[in-house]
Amino acid sequence: AEEEPKTDGEAGPKPEGEAGPEAGAQPGVSADNLWAVVKVQAAARGMLARLRARVMKANMEQEAFLLRASPEERAAACKIQAALRGKLARKRVDEMRQAALMKAGAEMVCPRSPELDSDKADGLPMIL
Repeated sequence: AEEEPKTDGEAGPKPEGEAGPEAGAQPGVSADNLWAVVKVQAAARGMLARLRARVMKANMEQEAFLLRASPEERAAACKIQAALRGKLARKRVDEMRQAALMKAGAEMVCPRSPELDSDKADGLPMIL
């Protein structure tokens, strides 16, 4: 019995290490969709790698500055860094507080106008 060679469009076993986007496919998920996800993930990894490289470069430039800086410049740089770390920490605390409020089902506090609190505001019932 002769086997006919498979074309690119037909499914067949792939050699090890050459599994395509359809490897491990879920029922009902097309290979095109999986391939799109793979491409997006690769792009995100590339963006993250570029961001890490920029951070490393900035850190090296900062260290080089601090090595040649005067004591006064170093002190000023340390104060700026401490202020930025404090600002970032406060922002994170605010974000965690906001997330806790949202999780608890609390609404964001918005200033209300006095006319909305009255029973006579445009015939609308009082908002509690």
